[in-house]
Amino acid sequence: MTRPITQDMPTTTMSDPDIETEPGPRITHTHLILLAAALAIPGLAWGTYYWLTNKDAADYLQAAEAHTTQGDTKSAIVALKNALQLAPDHAEARYRLGKLYVGIHDYIAAEKELKLAREKGHAAPDLALLLTRTWLALGQPERVIDELPVPEGAAPALTAPLLALRAHSGCATTPRLPKSRCCRPRPCVRTRLRRC
Repeated sequence: MTRPITQDMPTTTMSDPDIETEPGPRITHTHLILLAAALAIPGLAWGTYYWLTNKDAADYLQAAEAHTTQGDTKSAIVALKNALQLAPDHAEARYRLGKLYVGIHDYIAAEKELKLAREKGHAAPDLALLLTRTWLALGQPERVIDELPVPEGAAPALTAPLLALRAHSGCATTPRLPKSRCCRPRPCVRTRLRRC
């Protein structure tokens, strides 16, 4: 409620020290800091988003290599999957992912990635060896003989284990003889050995 101004009311001037006036808007240091933070936070968020979304497959391969050397297999797998989302035809990423899957005994995923790496033309010397181990672990030894020839010109350090695994596959695919036809020495052979 306002009172009407009458003549007997004292008039005030701005220079009167007894009257309190409301201060106008004052900008303090706190206001400036809050304003700067309000402008900086969206800029930082945009910069982080830009940095995260503008990575390429090579960046993720480097991150996967770093995680692998640190022994963090799960993070390396995530980095390689991110690389494959950006470049699905990247044979090196598929090979590394398949190799990591073999290391953690996920042979179904390893088979998928290693076969795709081979189809994309990846020529790692131990690709055939990894596929052989994968198929033997999955109980598919016939695939080793049918689908993987011994690579020509490969180093003996790689062909020897591959040939051994192929031989193991061949033994696993041959049918077992019944016990009656099992290879046992005949009695006459035993008696000759005892006489000597």
